[in-house]
Parts: sequence; structure tokens; C-alpha cells
Amino acid sequence: MAGTFGKLNIKYNDYDPEPSFVKLTVPAITAANFDAHVLAASAVYDAIAGVNGICIGKRITSTLGNDYEILGPKVAADSPLAQRENKWKVNWESAGGANSSYFTLPCADLTLLDPDNRGYADMSNADVAAFVSAVEAFVVDESGNAITVIDIQFVGRNT
Repeated sequence: MAGTFGKLNIKYNDYDPEPSFVKLTVPAITAANFDAHVLAASAVYDAIAGVNGICIGKRITSTLGNDYEILGPKVAADSPLAQRENKWKVNWESAGGANSSYFTLPCADLTLLDPDNRGYADMSNADVAAFVSAVEAFVVDESGNAITVIDIQFVGRNT
């Protein structure tokens, strides 16, 4: 499946309202799997809503592939804590550990930090676990291999 993949792009507004983007690699989008991809993308949106609940309600657009776009409200997030500079860095590796990388989510909900492992999300939290499950069920590396989330780290502006 090397080199065959699709893209899921999600745009958010923070409190100011400044836009931020999440770009994820997903399996190739075809006519046969399009409906399943829309459902899987919705599961990822819903899971991000748990991890980034202060911002997700202000999703501006989502694009699956080249032409499927979901429009959301073009307004600012409700919470002044919804700042795009506060991010979750989602560290992952692909099946067999062949590849590893990360993606970031804007407007991290810092109430999900692990009190025993400061600087990281509490992986036992139900919202965090739902996010990890949704991502691992749909997101792939650039070669089309499934990924495993290793940890989710709180980071700042320049990550």
C-alpha cells in the first residue's frame, strides 16, 4: 500500500479567533470506501472534541480527500483558554516500529494532564482513550501502515 493514501485536514479557530490546522494521513479514498471514511473521520472529530473540548465546537472546515468538505461555524471558540499555542503533540509509531513521527492538535485541554506524569495527557482518561482508539483505527503513516499512539505531550507555540 506504499504511497497510496488520503488526507484528512481539519481547521479550527481559537478564542482570538486565529485558525489552526490538523493534517492527518488516512487510507486511500475510493468510491467503495467513501462512506466508511466519512464515518471514521467523524469518529476522529468526535474524539478530538473530547481532548480539545474547549475548541472543537468551533471547527471551521474539514476536508477529506480533495473534494469532500464539511463546513462548521466561522466563529471564535468560547473559552479564553482555547489558545492555538497550547498543543497536544501526539507521538506515534507505525506497525513494527518502521516509522515514527507526530502531529499536533491546537487548543489543548490542560485539565487532561496526567498528575503523575506532568507534561503528558492522562492516557487512562476516557476522552484521551477514545481519541487514541479513533486515531489508531483510521490514521496511517505515509506508507499506508497502521499507527500506534505512544504518548500525548503538552507543548507550546513552536512545535
